[in-house]
Amino acid sequence: MQQKNIWGKVCDCGNEVFDYFDENFYVMPKDYEKIMICPKCKTTNKISTNDAENFYKSKIFECFEGVYGNVLELGCGDGILTKYLATLQKVERITSVDLCNTLKLKSEKVKFKQLDLNQIEKFTPNISYDFVVCKDILMYLDDIEKLFFYLSKYSVNLLLLNWFNFEHKNCINKATPTKIVNIIKKYYKVVDLEYPHFYKWGYLIKAEK
Repeated sequence: MQQKNIWGKVCDCGNEVFDYFDENFYVMPKDYEKIMICPKCKTTNKISTNDAENFYKSKIFECFEGVYGNVLELGCGDGILTKYLATLQKVERITSVDLCNTLKLKSEKVKFKQLDLNQIEKFTPNISYDFVVCKDILMYLDDIEKLFFYLSKYSVNLLLLNWFNFEHKNCINKATPTKIVNIIKKYYKVVDLEYPHFYKWGYLIKAEK
């Protein structure tokens, strides 16, 4: 599991230029720069904090490129992932749920529903979702078993990108990626676990019925 932050950008030649550092671009000044040489064309690349952040987000979005149809998004926050999903032609509708409504997006595709995911039993949709997606939400929840028991009733596919560090103060349930996979296997036929190289403490779960 990757334990450093990826810093990178796409070189003018089209090649990705990146490396891993302890620095976190979310807390670095915007005028901070890393100098890296493109291994393909040997051009010098100045990678700013803003470049690194955008490169990181692009790698996140690549994980969700195959999403389509009716989508349920867990813990949408201010809508970083929602905005990307809304640009996908094959996505017809997104129901984004969260405890607080801080979603900064206006789109005919998107409907916000206020929901405490620890009370997922109160969510009673009248449709089936082609995908349930989330980014960085599972570690905050009280009961992972209950979550997937209810999600399995109205979802066909899962695409879950999260981080896990049991020593982190915000990691509430301490459920390891392997434990979560074993829970999901009770309800979904195919379940895959990956550890994306760009994601600090990150893992990606794909599941389908």
